[in-house]
Amino acid sequence: MSSGFFIHDKVDSILPNDLEDKKILDVGFGYGYNGFNIRMKKRGKPKSLIGIDLFKPYCDRMRKLRIYDYVINDDIMNQDISYLLEKINITICTDVLEHQEREKALELLDKLISITDELLIISTPLNFIVTKEVDGNKKNEHLCKIGVDDFKVRGFKVEILPLIHGSSKERLLYRLYCKIRGKPIRDSIIAVKDMK
Repeated sequence: MSSGFFIHDKVDSILPNDLEDKKILDVGFGYGYNGFNIRMKKRGKPKSLIGIDLFKPYCDRMRKLRIYDYVINDDIMNQDISYLLEKINITICTDVLEHQEREKALELLDKLISITDELLIISTPLNFIVTKEVDGNKKNEHLCKIGVDDFKVRGFKVEILPLIHGSSKERLLYRLYCKIRGKPIRDSIIAVKDMK
């Protein structure tokens, strides 16, 4: 499932200015925001922009929009598609890990590290958040929390991206509201690993 715009804006700010001849993989592309940003920013023509998602309606939509050079409706852990995932320069994975059981999520994280040779950008919620299906996608349910330490032990630089981008007073009020209402704070982890 694709995450909020603030995540995609952050991902966009991390991507290199020159994407010429890069092979880019967008894992769990959802609504295709990352792919769209890459196409619209005119940073050079990537060698290929590959999108992979488990939810067929998202894949069908992206095929019609032609944002991605290749749209794969499959599980990235499926060995039958491993030949498509060779020599990936940049991998983006926004709000996907939390939709797996913890062990599977860590396996996916390690796989993303193994197939990426330049830059890996991942986001996931900071706190465990109970979710329901969206767009009829039953795979949208959150099953685990991957924490800051899970990334740091693998050599990622980690940043906490607050949902509320206003003043420190506004962020404090948001946190207080969440505490009073017993709601989780919806901040996100942005983890970046420079593979060079």
